[in-house]
Amino acid sequence: MNPRRTTAARAGSRLGRRPAHTAAAARLRVAVADLPRESAASAAAVAGFADQAHFTRTARSLLGRTPASIGRSPA
Repeated sequence: MNPRRTTAARAGSRLGRRPAHTAAAARLRVAVADLPRESAASAAAVAGFADQAHFTRTARSLLGRTPASIGRSPA
């Protein structure tokens, strides 16, 4: 049995999410917090996304909104 997969399976069963989903959500929080001050591309880079498109896909998947619509929202 692969220890890495076992750890991921245990974390997923306890948290109700895969570790990759938890990491993506953490990156998304960082990027969204930077949106009022930074461009979407800059916020994506600082948060650790591969590129702006990766940030956009993740935001749309987890939040149902694009970074542009989040950046325009009143705080």
